[in-house]
Amino acid sequence: MLESNKAVAPVRGNVCLFTTAIAADFKDVSFKYLNENGEYSNFVPADSVTIAETATEVYIGDKVALNTTILPENATTRELIFSSSDLSVAIVSQKGEVTFINEGTVTISVSVLDAEEATDTITFNVAAKLSKIEISNKITSANVGDIFTCKVNIVPGDYVTELEFTSTDPDIATVTADGKVTFHKSGTVTIKVRSKEFAGIVDTMTVTVAGESSADNGGDGLPAAAVIGIVCGAVVLVGAAAIVTVMIVKRRKK
Repeated sequence: MLESNKAVAPVRGNVCLFTTAIAADFKDVSFKYLNENGEYSNFVPADSVTIAETATEVYIGDKVALNTTILPENATTRELIFSSSDLSVAIVSQKGEVTFINEGTVTISVSVLDAEEATDTITFNVAAKLSKIEISNKITSANVGDIFTCKVNIVPGDYVTELEFTSTDPDIATVTADGKVTFHKSGTVTIKVRSKEFAGIVDTMTVTVAGESSADNGGDGLPAAAVIGIVCGAVVLVGAAAIVTVMIVKRRKK
């Protein structure tokens, strides 16, 4: 049997000292590396690396920091290499932070340095994020009793999101979940629509409401514009829809 000998070979990121006890069949080979404490330790190769993320549906502008696990836990080399299958869709830093910049499908790969078999991948589907919602048929004035339905445009047009409508003053106007506004009394009111998914994406419509409701005149059931007076022995009711005159006739004394 040949005697053992020692030689020094570089390993990226460390200085590796490997000792070979050379037999006739060259089976007994061991490796050591110079650790950060200046001591020589056994070199343990990485067997695998795994990406922990499971959510693969993302939007343009999103950023994801990939969490990885290297096995065995005491593997010597822990430096990772990340890459993107399509740089027009997503870019990835060597710290594993992925930035999605366009629509499409992209695969992010990771491998352990100097361990070709220790690799893993994850594939993301990147969609356009909601950028704007707007009431396309806005009005600025209405009358008491009017009913108006808001039409909402969503940008991009193929994006699906749940909308929420609110009124700043339900006494003046109420709005249903599907955007139908009913004006109840005079005043100024703002109708707001927002995305439930992205609370910061909103649009508003401010409306001045004219006229009075029937409840505003004392609750006597007359039209809002009714005027009561006596003219030449007649009771005159002047309303928005009709004029009614009731004549009072006195009998002449004999």
